[in-house]
Amino acid sequence: MAKKYFCTATPSLLNRQWAYDVEVSLAKFVESYANHKMPHVYWEAFYEFVCCCFRQIRERRPSVSQLSQYLKESNIESPGTFAVVYAHCLFTLAKNSNRAIYGEEFNV
Repeated sequence: MAKKYFCTATPSLLNRQWAYDVEVSLAKFVESYANHKMPHVYWEAFYEFVCCCFRQIRERRPSVSQLSQYLKESNIESPGTFAVVYAHCLFTLAKNSNRAIYGEEFNV
């Protein structure tokens, strides 16, 4: 069952229910980051998480603010940097799929 993550930073982003596979892939990244200080290991897990999120509709994946808050609460260093990379990766995947990256069609 997808968790309902409440982001305290931005009230308009409350109540997104993350897809189960998004939660699982994010947990794998956090675990990888905590257990492997080799960047290539945790970055691969992070990119897997991004790809998983891309396959979901907006309401079933974390917003940039939610991801940053979640990573901060998970003791990830520089959570904002990962959140920015997340947004840019999603936009890049959308453009590669010939989707508009702003407006109704696709947005982070």
